[in-house]
Amino acid sequence: MSVRLCPSCDYENPGPRIYCARCGGILSALPIPPQGEPSYPPVRSVSSALVKNSLSRRGNVSLSSIFIGLIRYLLSVAIGVMVVLSVMKPNEDVPRNLQAERIDVSAALERVFTDARLGTVELSQHLINDFLKTSPTFPLQSFGPIHPLLKVPYVEMFPESLICYFDVSCFGFEFHFSERFILRGKSGDWTIEASSASLGLLQIPALFLPYMTAFLANHEGPAVARLNMIKSADELRLRQGSVFFSLR
Repeated sequence: MSVRLCPSCDYENPGPRIYCARCGGILSALPIPPQGEPSYPPVRSVSSALVKNSLSRRGNVSLSSIFIGLIRYLLSVAIGVMVVLSVMKPNEDVPRNLQAERIDVSAALERVFTDARLGTVELSQHLINDFLKTSPTFPLQSFGPIHPLLKVPYVEMFPESLICYFDVSCFGFEFHFSERFILRGKSGDWTIEASSASLGLLQIPALFLPYMTAFLANHEGPAVARLNMIKSADELRLRQGSVFFSLR
């Protein structure tokens, strides 16, 4: 016969009773097991604990997964923005029409350098860019199946600074680079110092500026070497769209 223990007065009530025969309290939901048999905790308390622990673990996992998902989303957005900016063309105001069909660019440039020995002359960026277009550049180095192609560079003049643009084509895609230089030095010993660079509209860290400058120097070709004679000028001034200089 099963016996139910009163939780109030500890009286053992025989039979399937609901209320205690001594104090009238509500009896325990489970009968007292016979002597020698193991006593098990109430099923309700065990299941409640399991559900509580499960919900607690689920809450922790949910918060961490949300945080990781947010980080991944932000990283993917950042990478996407960087890719879009890198393939966009930089802001440029240089008209890229070639005037070589109408004039002899090399002869016109030589006249400017000849006149510079007599006094200050103006050399426009249009004539410089036309001269660059009619002159070859040194080819880029190939890396196995990768054969990048360098398009002719062109420049844009500003007061005391200039920007050099150049495009590299690889696997059918064009990557647009630009590098800004600042005029430094004195009469007879002028230099241009790299101040910033970009890939498309994406700014390139200053750490990589020396490599960008070296890359341009290695592939500039004979045209740029001819223009570098301006660095030995007595007077040298950069203005919007042109450079003023005089030679000894």
